Amino acid sequence: MEAWIQWGITTIVGILGIFIGREWEKRDKRAKKDKETLDQILKILPSTGSIKYIRSFDFGNIFSVDKLNDLNQFIHASEYPELTFIDNELDALRKKLISSISKFYSELGYESFPIKKHTDENLNEIRRPEEVGDSSFNQQRKYFNDLSFKVCADYDELVIKAKKKI
Repeated sequence: MEAWIQWGITTIVGILGIFIGREWEKRDKRAKKDKETLDQILKILPSTGSIKYIRSFDFGNIFSVDKLNDLNQFIHASEYPELTFIDNELDALRKKLISSISKFYSELGYESFPIKKHTDENLNEIRRPEEVGDSSFNQQRKYFNDLSFKVCADYDELVIKAKKKI
């Protein structure tokens, strides 16, 4: 009788081991795919490009449109399914980042104007205090600085969470 019990326990443990092994294999494959997605995102939107620029820039000043190109490229690249995470939480954070970048980029495009300087760089600026008054200028400046801060916070949240999960 004891042999049958031992055999039953061994069989059950073996079957559980097979199921657990298969589940871990699926998780490893998902994590590998999500790691590839993160790598693609970081290649398109590295922390040393547009993110670094907007992280420390005061949008009350003349700004380089060219230094925001990574943001635009990320928005366009995010239309493709290859840039989605399998993990639902990470994909929700990716969508949140897309939303904050889209808002920042479109608002800045709508509310800023090109300026002519003797340079090859594409430069823009928001309306100057002499055009709208100090109060309106400071509100607009704060608004764009807050939007850029949100983009950076959402970027950081996605990257940190993804590195912890994958």
